This record gives sequence, C-alpha cells and structure tokens, in this order.
Amino acid sequence: DSILRRLLARFLDYLDMKTLERRQDRTSRFTPVLEYIDAHLADSISLDTLAGIMHLSSTHFAEAFAAALGISPRRYINRRRMEAAQHLLETTEAPVKTVAAQVGYTDPFYFARLFTRMVGAAPTAYRTVHAHRLPRPS
Repeated sequence: DSILRRLLARFLDYLDMKTLERRQDRTSRFTPVLEYIDAHLADSISLDTLAGIMHLSSTHFAEAFAAALGISPRRYINRRRMEAAQHLLETTEAPVKTVAAQVGYTDPFYFARLFTRMVGAAPTAYRTVHAHRLPRPS
C-alpha cells in the first residue's frame, strides 16, 4: 500500500508539472498582448487592436485568449485597470476622477461603480483603509 501511494504521488506530480508546462506554453504566446495592455491601460483598448497584435480575427483571438487565460480579454483589461487603480489609491492622493482617467475610464461615476463591484469597496473607502501614508514634504 505504501509503495503504491509513493508511485501514485510521483505520477501525479509528473502530471501536475506537465499541466503547468502546457498552461505556460498557452499563456506565453499572449505575452505581447499582455504587455500592450499594461502599457496602454489609460488608453482605449479595442479587441481589434489586441487581435491584430496576434494576427488573428477578433472572434478567434477572444476565444483563444479566454481558453488560455481563463478570462475574457475585456474582463482581463478591467481587472488590470482595477489593480492599477488600487495601487494609485494606496500610494497617491490624486482625486478619484484623476485615478479613473489614469487607468482608462473617462466617466468617474462608471469607474466608481465598477471599482465598487470588482473590489468590494468604493474608491474613497478603499483609499481610507488601504492608503500607505507617505510623509508630506516640508
């Protein structure tokens, strides 16, 4: 029984490594797209632009992206924007309207609703709890 468990454990570890390698292969082909998204969070990012980077149709790109990363391109962009917004709210005193613009939202009210839904707190409440207070210059 003990020997069988050891053999199974090695086999399962091998399968887990192979699964991880396949997943990394699938996601690594999207590296140029992910880098583009990070570099252009403040800009309007269209599905056509992202698909063009990969030389795919928009439909095929969206399906391949979701299959590889487990999330749609639009949701991924929104998630990255919210992560960037969280960082800005934690480390700057910029008004919420400015933070919204810096992460690609022209409507601060829409940004606040989306932030609240995705993060679980309104931007101002999030800042109050999570802000890293930096010393004020004298």
